[in-house]
Amino acid sequence: IAGPVKPIAKPPVRQARPLPTREPGTLRVNSEPYSTATINGKSVTTVGKFLLQPGKYKVRFERRDLDLSVTKTCTVESGKVLFCYANLYEDQ
Repeated sequence: IAGPVKPIAKPPVRQARPLPTREPGTLRVNSEPYSTATINGKSVTTVGKFLLQPGKYKVRFERRDLDLSVTKTCTVESGKVLFCYANLYEDQ
């Protein structure tokens, strides 16, 4: 005859470690002459300051009435301010 049945011990539950949060960086954009701008395809004000997660961003400056546009790649770093400036007359 078998003895009493022992419950099977459950393995300990492992808590997932939260991913380390990285402080956003600041991207400031401006152009000469004034233009419309997009950051990764999203329209923004040209003279502006944006808190973004660290990484690379494509910034496009466009002035359709003058047939001018410039695209720049800007790398935002955690906790830092990056200025992205375009001179639409010279940066063609």
